Amino acid sequence: MTRDTLRGIADQFQRWVTERAEKRNIPIVEAPKGRRDEFVDPYFERAKPDAIVVILKAREPARIMTAIGYNVVNRWHLQFAQRCVIQYNFYINDRKWGRMFVRVCPYLPFSARISSNGSMPHSRQALSARSKLTKDSKPRGGLNSIASISASSTISISSSEPSA
Repeated sequence: MTRDTLRGIADQFQRWVTERAEKRNIPIVEAPKGRRDEFVDPYFERAKPDAIVVILKAREPARIMTAIGYNVVNRWHLQFAQRCVIQYNFYINDRKWGRMFVRVCPYLPFSARISSNGSMPHSRQALSARSKLTKDSKPRGGLNSIASISASSTISISSSEPSA
């Protein structure tokens, strides 16, 4: 596996994202210097449920595999390295989870990070549980357990990191 092969895979992913976004009228914009959540607010104003609202393209640090070797003798090995590379942040308006984003790195090992504001689904659960109160106002559902759930959650998925 050469540098050109790895670069070709990343380029192929980037072309695929661009073509799909154009076909579905999803804007791809450069990430701002400031707060991204405030920057994407206008895109969510008229967003349909279960849709990708905007894709932010940003150069960010990532742990990727690089090919070390020489073309002359065609001998290569793969090595992990920390590099700043273009990554794609897909901002989604999910019907159940609310606003969230998925960050995808187009370089091997293709790490992805899913981040959502967990307060959206939990507040919806609380509203649902509140509507299940009996006549004497005693909760039937797990309102106490809902209150103990954290307000935000982030899940990282990467084949480069060992699972705990």
